[in-house]
Amino acid sequence: MGSPQEFNEIIEVANEIGIVNDSHKYIDDIIFTIGYEKNVGLAKIIDLFRTSPKWEEFTKLMSFWIKQQADLIRENYLITR
Repeated sequence: MGSPQEFNEIIEVANEIGIVNDSHKYIDDIIFTIGYEKNVGLAKIIDLFRTSPKWEEFTKLMSFWIKQQADLIRENYLITR
């Protein structure tokens, strides 16, 4: 879990970068600016996002999508057997 100091640094760097059109590049820019390895930076940013009241809403949407994909894979597997 990231520390409050790490969270503050991520927020500060994100604010310095400002608004961008590509959210993936935005995350990459934060990670690069701080100097984290990509996997470490992503984990720390996710830790920060988990503290948001919107985390549950975001993960519900992702869980729903993943379950849909799993159902499609199962259906395709059964059809091809």
